[in-house]
Amino acid sequence: MLEKRGQSIAAVVSLDVAEEELIDRLLNRGKQTGRTDDNYDTIKARLDVYYNQTTPLKELYETAHERGLEIYQVSLDTQKALWVAAVQDQKLPWVSVGDMLGTKSPAAVNYNITRLPANFLIGRDGTIAGRNLFGKELAGEVNKLL
Repeated sequence: MLEKRGQSIAAVVSLDVAEEELIDRLLNRGKQTGRTDDNYDTIKARLDVYYNQTTPLKELYETAHERGLEIYQVSLDTQKALWVAAVQDQKLPWVSVGDMLGTKSPAAVNYNITRLPANFLIGRDGTIAGRNLFGKELAGEVNKLL
Protein backbone atom coordinates (compact mmCIF):
# COMPACT_ATOMS: atom_id res chain seq x y z
CA MET A 1 0.00 0.00 0.00
CA LEU A 2 2.74 2.47 0.89
CA GLU A 3 4.69 1.58 -2.24
CA LYS A 4 1.69 2.49 -4.40
CA ARG A 5 1.70 5.91 -2.72
CA GLY A 6 5.44 6.39 -3.23
CA GLN A 7 6.05 6.16 0.52
CA SER A 8 8.23 3.93 2.65
CA ILE A 9 8.67 3.13 6.31
CA ALA A 10 11.83 4.24 8.06
CA ALA A 11 10.87 2.86 11.46
CA VAL A 12 7.97 1.30 13.30
CA VAL A 13 7.11 2.14 16.87
CA SER A 14 4.77 -0.22 18.64
CA LEU A 15 3.30 0.79 21.97
CA ASP A 16 1.33 -1.64 24.06
CA VAL A 17 -0.35 -1.28 27.41
CA ALA A 18 -1.42 -3.91 29.88
CA GLU A 19 -5.19 -4.21 30.41
CA GLU A 20 -4.89 -3.22 34.08
CA GLU A 21 -3.04 -0.04 33.13
CA LEU A 22 -5.58 0.74 30.41
CA ILE A 23 -8.44 0.40 32.88
CA ASP A 24 -6.64 2.67 35.36
CA ARG A 25 -6.07 5.30 32.67
CA LEU A 26 -9.71 5.21 31.54
CA LEU A 27 -10.97 5.45 35.12
CA ASN A 28 -8.68 8.46 35.56
CA ARG A 29 -10.03 9.98 32.35
CA GLY A 30 -13.54 9.59 33.71
CA LYS A 31 -12.61 11.47 36.86
CA GLN A 32 -10.91 14.27 34.90
CA THR A 33 -13.57 14.72 32.22
CA GLY A 34 -16.70 13.80 34.14
CA ARG A 35 -17.56 10.97 31.75
CA THR A 36 -19.95 8.78 33.69
CA ASP A 37 -19.44 5.90 31.26
CA ASP A 38 -15.79 5.62 32.27
CA ASN A 39 -16.53 3.26 35.15
CA TYR A 40 -15.06 -0.18 35.72
CA ASP A 41 -18.05 -2.23 34.48
CA THR A 42 -18.48 -0.19 31.30
CA ILE A 43 -14.76 -0.24 30.54
CA LYS A 44 -14.64 -4.04 30.99
CA ALA A 45 -17.68 -4.39 28.72
CA ARG A 46 -15.96 -2.23 26.06
CA LEU A 47 -12.82 -4.33 26.29
CA ASP A 48 -14.87 -7.51 25.93
CA VAL A 49 -16.48 -6.11 22.77
CA TYR A 50 -13.04 -5.22 21.46
CA TYR A 51 -11.56 -8.63 22.17
CA ASN A 52 -14.58 -10.56 20.90
CA GLN A 53 -15.32 -8.55 17.78
CA THR A 54 -12.42 -6.32 16.77
CA THR A 55 -9.68 -8.90 17.14
CA PRO A 56 -11.42 -11.43 14.82
CA LEU A 57 -12.18 -8.55 12.43
CA LYS A 58 -8.49 -7.69 12.29
CA GLU A 59 -7.70 -11.35 11.56
CA LEU A 60 -10.32 -11.43 8.80
CA TYR A 61 -8.92 -8.23 7.32
CA GLU A 62 -5.40 -9.67 7.29
CA THR A 63 -6.54 -12.77 5.40
CA ALA A 64 -9.07 -11.17 3.03
CA HIS A 65 -7.65 -7.71 2.30
CA GLU A 66 -5.49 -9.00 -0.55
CA ARG A 67 -8.63 -10.50 -2.14
CA GLY A 68 -10.44 -7.16 -2.00
CA LEU A 69 -11.86 -6.69 1.51
CA GLU A 70 -11.87 -3.05 2.55
CA ILE A 71 -13.04 -1.74 5.89
CA TYR A 72 -14.20 1.84 6.30
CA GLN A 73 -14.81 2.50 9.96
CA VAL A 74 -16.93 5.44 11.07
CA SER A 75 -16.52 6.52 14.67
CA LEU A 76 -19.35 7.99 16.70
CA ASP A 77 -16.99 9.53 19.22
CA THR A 78 -17.34 13.15 20.27
CA GLN A 79 -13.80 13.87 21.46
CA LYS A 80 -11.15 13.82 18.75
CA ALA A 81 -8.16 13.27 21.03
CA LEU A 82 -9.78 10.21 22.61
CA TRP A 83 -10.79 8.83 19.22
CA VAL A 84 -7.29 9.28 17.78
CA ALA A 85 -5.79 7.59 20.83
CA ALA A 86 -8.18 4.64 20.51
CA VAL A 87 -7.37 4.14 16.81
CA GLN A 88 -3.66 4.25 17.56
CA ASP A 89 -3.94 1.99 20.62
CA GLN A 90 -5.94 -0.61 18.68
CA LYS A 91 -3.51 -0.46 15.74
CA LEU A 92 -6.34 -0.56 13.22
CA PRO A 93 -5.06 -1.39 9.73
CA TRP A 94 -8.08 0.07 7.90
CA VAL A 95 -9.48 3.54 7.27
CA SER A 96 -11.11 5.05 10.34
CA VAL A 97 -12.95 8.36 10.14
CA GLY A 98 -15.06 10.44 12.50
CA ASP A 99 -16.80 13.79 12.46
CA MET A 100 -17.02 14.02 16.28
CA LEU A 101 -20.80 14.52 16.15
CA GLY A 102 -21.52 11.33 18.06
CA THR A 103 -25.00 9.96 17.52
CA LYS A 104 -25.91 13.12 15.59
CA SER A 105 -23.46 12.15 12.85
CA PRO A 106 -25.12 11.86 9.42
CA ALA A 107 -23.63 8.37 9.20
CA ALA A 108 -25.52 7.29 12.32
CA VAL A 109 -28.73 9.00 11.25
CA ASN A 110 -28.70 7.92 7.58
CA TYR A 111 -27.92 4.29 8.40
CA ASN A 112 -30.26 4.16 11.40
CA ILE A 113 -27.56 3.10 13.84
CA THR A 114 -29.29 2.29 17.11
CA ARG A 115 -26.56 0.26 18.83
CA LEU A 116 -22.82 -0.22 18.70
CA PRO A 117 -20.94 -1.95 17.34
CA ALA A 118 -22.76 -1.94 14.02
CA ASN A 119 -21.57 -2.92 10.55
CA PHE A 120 -22.71 -3.22 6.98
CA LEU A 121 -21.28 -5.69 4.50
CA ILE A 122 -21.46 -4.10 1.06
CA GLY A 123 -20.90 -6.14 -2.08
CA ARG A 124 -18.87 -5.01 -5.08
CA ASP A 125 -22.10 -3.96 -6.77
CA GLY A 126 -22.88 -1.54 -3.92
CA THR A 127 -25.74 -3.49 -2.38
CA ILE A 128 -25.88 -4.27 1.32
CA ALA A 129 -25.15 -7.98 1.62
CA GLY A 130 -25.36 -8.14 5.41
CA ARG A 131 -25.74 -6.08 8.55
CA ASN A 132 -24.33 -6.56 12.04
CA LEU A 133 -22.48 -9.76 11.21
CA PHE A 134 -19.62 -10.79 13.49
CA GLY A 135 -17.09 -13.56 13.84
CA LYS A 136 -17.54 -16.68 11.73
CA GLU A 137 -20.80 -15.43 10.26
CA LEU A 138 -19.08 -12.29 8.92
CA ALA A 139 -16.09 -14.28 7.64
CA GLY A 140 -18.37 -16.69 5.80
CA GLU A 141 -20.29 -13.90 4.10
CA VAL A 142 -17.08 -12.04 3.17
CA ASN A 143 -15.65 -15.20 1.64
CA LYS A 144 -18.83 -15.70 -0.41
CA LEU A 145 -18.56 -12.17 -1.81
CA LEU A 146 -14.86 -12.38 -2.62
